[in-house]
Formats: sequence, structure tokens, C-alpha cells
Amino acid sequence: MKNDIFSNLNSKQLQAVMYTGQNVLILAGAGSGKTRVIVYRIAWLLSQGININNILAVTFTNKAAKEMKDRLEKILCIPINLMWVGTFHNLAHKLLRIHWKEAELNKNFQIIDTNDQIKLIKSICHDYTIDINLWPIQQFKNFININKSNGVRSNEFIPTNYNEEILLKIYKQYEIVCNCNNFVDFNELLLRICELFKKNLNIKQLCREKFQYIFVDEFQDTNKIQYTLIKELLGDNSNLTIVGDDDQSIYGWRGANPGNMLRLSHDYPNIHTIRLEQNYRSTFNIISAANTVINNNTTRLGKKLWTEKDKGELITIYTASSELDEAQYIIEKIQFWIKSGKKLKDLAILYRSNAQSRIIEEQLLRSEIPYKIYGGLRFFERAEIKDVLAYIRLIANNNDDISFERIINIPTRGIGEVTLKALKNIAKQNKCSLWQATKITLINQELSKRILQILQKFVDLINECINRINILNLSSLISYIIDITNLREYYTKFDRQSRIENIDEIIIAAEQYSLFVQTSNNLSLLQEFLSHISLESEDASDHCNNENYVTLMSMHAAKGLEFSIVFLCGMEEGLFPHIKSIINFESLEEERRLFYVGITRAMDKLYMLYSKKRLVYGHKNERQPSRFLSEIPLNLIFNDNKNDIQKLDHNDMKLCSTKNYHFYLGQKVVHPYFGEGIINKFEGEGEYFSVTVNFRKFGKKSILPKYLSNK
Repeated sequence: MKNDIFSNLNSKQLQAVMYTGQNVLILAGAGSGKTRVIVYRIAWLLSQGININNILAVTFTNKAAKEMKDRLEKILCIPINLMWVGTFHNLAHKLLRIHWKEAELNKNFQIIDTNDQIKLIKSICHDYTIDINLWPIQQFKNFININKSNGVRSNEFIPTNYNEEILLKIYKQYEIVCNCNNFVDFNELLLRICELFKKNLNIKQLCREKFQYIFVDEFQDTNKIQYTLIKELLGDNSNLTIVGDDDQSIYGWRGANPGNMLRLSHDYPNIHTIRLEQNYRSTFNIISAANTVINNNTTRLGKKLWTEKDKGELITIYTASSELDEAQYIIEKIQFWIKSGKKLKDLAILYRSNAQSRIIEEQLLRSEIPYKIYGGLRFFERAEIKDVLAYIRLIANNNDDISFERIINIPTRGIGEVTLKALKNIAKQNKCSLWQATKITLINQELSKRILQILQKFVDLINECINRINILNLSSLISYIIDITNLREYYTKFDRQSRIENIDEIIIAAEQYSLFVQTSNNLSLLQEFLSHISLESEDASDHCNNENYVTLMSMHAAKGLEFSIVFLCGMEEGLFPHIKSIINFESLEEERRLFYVGITRAMDKLYMLYSKKRLVYGHKNERQPSRFLSEIPLNLIFNDNKNDIQKLDHNDMKLCSTKNYHFYLGQKVVHPYFGEGIINKFEGEGEYFSVTVNFRKFGKKSILPKYLSNK
């Protein structure tokens, strides 16, 4: 290792790398070179004579772990196979393989993934005759995983209602089955090792003596059990290096606890904080916008990014007339950037909801611009969309066996492999489709009474949809199909808002398609719509075979990435911030952190777009610009519509008003006694007008508006 390798670090990075105290929190802002600092700090410790066997580095992804190893080997010019670098689950797994007996496991314990976990829970529900239409598997899985991630065993959970009693019943049996079969799920790895440390102090002490220098990357994403694991590993003589950014904590919805960073100063009062605030990624204007926006959050440790880069271009805000106009504007700008010498891989289109990708994908295809969805599927490849389309195809063509087989048991209606196999045999014998085989089965009464009743209901359902083809227009027909088949309700049980939004988006796609196509009858329109989708899907799979393409992704997926040019779409109230996030502090602040992440992905140019109107459930809805837009200083904005920039002020987002008071849902307000709160409801009119506010310390209160002031 060369002695001058640290010469390319700035003063704060160098301070972090060569810190000699016991515990240090490196508060690393976006684009501040945190990975470099982690790698160089490990290299520096090794140069000071620290044994590589005494270092543990914990990351959140295998990709990050590999990158860390590769960089270290390049700097040190030696292999580092002996060093413990990996995810929390990797760490726990390795320790349990060593101490399996003390952890009360079989030596050959088997790790089960998410799919295995779902199958196991489904089997248990079947044994207990629990109707998975009423009690979806996902609900049980979430209950088990959340409790494990909080360190709560089934015998420690106290139910407070009937629902929790049912959930707990399955959790208990799940633990029994896993123990009998020697199964260990991902959360069990962490819980089991934490329990081992608490029960066996000798093993914990051995681990503490081995791991004298502990690094934790992306600490803001840790949950309770992960925090506990690190705490158990830390001894009196341990050295802890925490690296993270509380302003980029955006995974609360999957268990991450941003409060863990605030807990550090309480649990380790002598921890030293070093702020990495120099950003090497973005222009001055982009950084200034990010700083101003995130400063509106109250629960943060605080830092201010700065850069030596030029001011750069202003942030462009475009007010679209519709979601189609929004997509076409993006296409226009992409074509402009291509002509100016930029490559497609320099551009990224980010959105809050995955359903937003559909119309953007459509316009990219029509313009023959290659694209890829990062970390996800193209719109028409998503399972819930394929389910909707399978129903539509079977209604348009009863002899579509592929569609029949896909949706005969979606939503779950009690048709298993045995019944399907019987129908296939009948179809083979009679040389007919599965639909015709089903009709033959109903006529001949060849299966059990229960199965025949289920099949009859399915046939009646499809026929009822067929009868509506000439009564309803295309979008209304698809909406009807979704409702009568209970697909929306089915996916709601999976607790996945994005799937519901995708299902609703297919209705919008049909509405927009109908505007541009004229046919003699509704059935022809339906068939043409299906053909259109098939052709688009084929085009999408064929047109992006090179490495130069536009990247589409959700803002959550964009964390850690950077692009020269970034488009942030759908900057509207109810979309971003999301409608479910505007009524409490924690969710709204996480939405703002997500916005901050979106802003700081851009290196040179940033576009923000919102639409005045957007199709929602087949209706054109008036939209309001996101409150986040009004938090950006006007001197950083270029309005591409040449309208009055002041329109982006909060006054453009009033959702309620009386003669003397103006308020909007989600607004921050202050009460002289209750303190800060967020508006989440309005009631009454005139002198009886009141505002329901969710106060940070006192919960929900109904307040007369005269006692409230703007935050």
C-alpha cells in the first residue's frame, strides 16, 4: 500500500479516515464519497498494524459488500478473504454455522427464502382450515417478519383482539414447523444470533474479542433487531464506525428505523460525529435546492451540503396539461439532449408510483427510444397486470387456455392442481379448450359437488362480463371486470399499494387508447386493445438490446445512483407526497427525505414535472402541485411554461377555505399550547368550521381555526 493514497481525500474525509477515538459517526451527505471513506479507513487501520481478522464490515447488500472488497484489494494489493465483509444476514449465518449447537440448531439447518416462507404459511393455513381469501398469506408473513425484526417470539406476543389471536396462532405453528424441519428464515438468522448472545455470554465475549473494529454502512436503514445485533457485538474495548445519512432514510415502510441514528448519542454518549458535507456529484443550484427542502424536516441530525462545482442550470419545472403531455415533454427533452451529444444512459426518469411508468413507456416506444426499468418489471410484465389482461383475453376469446389456466384460481377460489389436471384430461379427450372442458364437466357432473359449484360460479362470472361488452365502453368494461372479479380487493390483501395503482392504471390505458381508435363495435375495440398491448410488449422486449438506454425507476430504487440528467415526474399532492403520507409527521418527513434523494440523483440538470389534470379511475381529476415544489427557492427555478412562478406558492394548493382562514390537508400548523401539528381533516362551515390536527405530542385534536397559525 502506498503512503500517499490518502492525498486525494478532502480534510473532513481525512479526519474521518484517521480518527483515533473509540466510536465515530460519519454523517455522510449525498455524493460525499462515503464508500471511499469506509474503504480508506479500513486501509488506514491495517496500515496502523490492526489485524485484518479483527475487522467486521456490515453492509446492506451483497453488491455493496463486493464493491468494498474489490476496492480494498485494489488499494492493499493483497486478497482479503479473511476479512468479514457482508450483509447482516451473511454475518448472522456465518456465526450460526460456527455456533449451531449453542443456538439450538441442527448442524445442517436450511435457510428458506420468501417463496418458501409463503408456501409454508399456506400449508399451515390449510391444516387449520383458514380461508386464505379472508386471511391472505401476506398478512401472516408480515406479522411474523415484523415481530421477528422487533425481537418478539410468538410466546412473547400478547394479542389485543380477535385478528391478532388468529395471526398469533399461525405464528406459533410456523415456529413449531420451522423447528421440526430445521428451517431458518432471514429474520430468524438475526433473531437467533441475538438470542444466542444473550444466553451465552462466553460466545458473545469471543465475538467481541474477535471483532474489535466494527463498521456499519447505511446505518439509517437498520431496524430494531439489526441495531440490537450491533449493540451485542460491541464490548468495552470495541471500536465502532457508523456511516449513514439520516436525510436519506426512506425505508420506514419495510421496517427501517431512522431513529436508530438518534439513539446512538444516547446509547454511546461519547460517540464523535464527523459530517461529510462536500458533494462531488451535483451543481450548486441542485445542492442548494436539496438543502432548502430537507431543512423543513425537524427530526434530523443536521448538515449542509456544499460543492465546488459551478452553479449550473436552473431547475426546470414544467406544468403539464395531462399525464400524456407530461410524457411527451420528457420525450421532447430527451431528443434535445441526444442532439446536444448526451447519451441515453446519462438520463433517468424517476417517479413515486410504479404505475406512472406505463404512459412514459408507451411514449418512449412510439419515439423508438430504448429504455429499461431499473429494479423492476415493465408495466405489462407485472403479475397483477397479467392477471387483469388474462381475464380480458378469456372474455374476448373463451378458448384461450393460457389465460384460463392463469386466472382459474386468481383470486383464490379453491381450484387446485388436481382439478386443473382433470380439466386438462377432459380437454385432451374431447380435443377442446379448457373452457369447453369446463362446460362438459358441468353437464356430466364428473367432479365433486364443491368443485362443480366453484366452476359454475366461474363460468357465470365470465359470461356476465361477456354480456357487458356491448353495454359498456372499453375502460368501463375493464373497470367492471376488475370489480366483479375482486382483483383489487385481492391485491389489497397483499398490502401492496403499488399493485392497486398498477391495476387502476390499466383502466386509464384503455381510456386513452379509446380516444385514438375508431371501430365498428366494442368487441373489436377490445380485441384491438389486446393486440396493441401484445405488440407494445414485444417491441419493449426487442428494442433495447444495447447498453445505451434511458433508465426508468421509482425514487426508492434510485437511492445510491446518479445521472447527468434527471426527470422527477408526478410532483402533485396525493401522488408525491403520497396520499397516505400527508396526515402524520413521520410519514410526511419520510416523503420529503425521498424527495431529497430524488433531487440529489441529478448531477447537471434537474426537471420536475406535474400535471394540472390526471386520469384517476377513468375520470379527469384536477391536480395541485406538490407542496415540495413550493419549498424550493424561486431563484433556483426556471418555469418552462413562462407562467407566474408565484403559482408554486402554497396558496396554489388550498383545499379548504372560509372567509378568513385558508388551510390545506397536510399543512403544518402551530397551536399555542399543543405545539406543532399537521392538518388531516376539516369539519363544518362558517362559524362552525373546525380543523382536525394531528399534534406531534398530543395526538388528534379538533381546533377552531383562529387558534392556529402557519408553521
